[in-house]
Amino acid sequence: MSRKNKHTKLSHAAHIKRHTEGTSNELSFSVLDAAKNAADAEEGRDSKVKMPRFGGIPLFTLPGKKKPHTTPQKEEALPLSSKGPVGMPSQLSTPATIVPETPKKQYEPPVDEIARRKTRRRLRNGLAVAVVAVALVGLAGAGASFLYKEYTAYNERVSYLETSLSDLTQAYDIIMEMDAIVAGEMTDENAAKVTEVEDKLAEATALLDEAESSLQPAESEANRAEEKEAVANASAAISAGRDMIEQGPSIMDAAVSAMQATQTIEVAWADVIQADTLARDAAALIADTTMENVEASKEKSVQARDLFGEALVQFQDAAAVYPSADLSGQIDYIEKRIAAMEYAIASDDAILAYDKETAASQNDAYNAVDQEAAELAQTLPDNPSELVKSAYLRDIEQSEKLYNEARSIASTADAFIRDYLGSNGK
Repeated sequence: MSRKNKHTKLSHAAHIKRHTEGTSNELSFSVLDAAKNAADAEEGRDSKVKMPRFGGIPLFTLPGKKKPHTTPQKEEALPLSSKGPVGMPSQLSTPATIVPETPKKQYEPPVDEIARRKTRRRLRNGLAVAVVAVALVGLAGAGASFLYKEYTAYNERVSYLETSLSDLTQAYDIIMEMDAIVAGEMTDENAAKVTEVEDKLAEATALLDEAESSLQPAESEANRAEEKEAVANASAAISAGRDMIEQGPSIMDAAVSAMQATQTIEVAWADVIQADTLARDAAALIADTTMENVEASKEKSVQARDLFGEALVQFQDAAAVYPSADLSGQIDYIEKRIAAMEYAIASDDAILAYDKETAASQNDAYNAVDQEAAELAQTLPDNPSELVKSAYLRDIEQSEKLYNEARSIASTADAFIRDYLGSNGK
């Protein structure tokens, strides 16, 4: 029974708990402590009978003098398990020799080893934390680098946009000079500016090219809504400015030519009216055929002929300046009036020469041509300048349409751009 109890206690002491913490070495120390405590408890229950502990050999002895112990005989064996001694039958009942116990050394756990292991665990944990921290710092650095690059790229785009808008604004300062002429009334003052403004348009075109060149790198989906709108308006303004520059000069040139032709026609028509008055006065004088009246009639007819001649040259000049205006009717009319005056003068000369037949034939020719002129005059406008104006409007119709469309786009874009630059302190 005593052996059974001893093996039972040893088996109980060697039982490992299912839920333990610590390293494998710490676990083995706990097992030894449990075995020791179980043996001590057995001694307390039976102080008279000393059973051999774990084969009768103490686990720990104090240093110094060793007490002799009984060596097992042949019949005896070290009980290693509950099945019986090794090499002996399990029915052997001879008790083992009791060996006096020596004082036990109090167990002290290996503090240094445990401390070293804890230190290593702290070091491993510290290294893990450090690795995580380094990783986080790396991620933060990468994020900061990305944000910095984005910020730098955004500033570059804004810089390009501002440069583009600056060039665009300078281009439109020139374009607006042209627009003042195109949209306004053509006068001598404006006509004098046309050549100078047209010379500046080459510079405006170059500025638009530079604005477009700067605008391209300013375009990005990463732009804010305001920058995107500014880029869109700048692009529209550049395109509109080019259309205005393309159409504007032809409109200005046509306006200058029409103005010059109109001015010439107005002077010529005034001469025609004055010549017509002289011709009427000459015809009235000849009604009372006296030598004095014939002389006066002839003088007025000559004056009328000369004025008609001057008017004819002026109309021909106007037609050359503005070919689109059909002035052929006026020219034909004036030529007939000149011919009539020639017949009137010839008739007066025949009267003064007392050549009645010649005077009569020349007078008939005068009346015939003058009648033709009168009939032609019925088909002519009261103000021949309207012919030039109508031709001018036809000539610039398409150009003016394109120009006004571009001007409307440019006006809208210009309003936004100037507001954008103003709101950004530019």
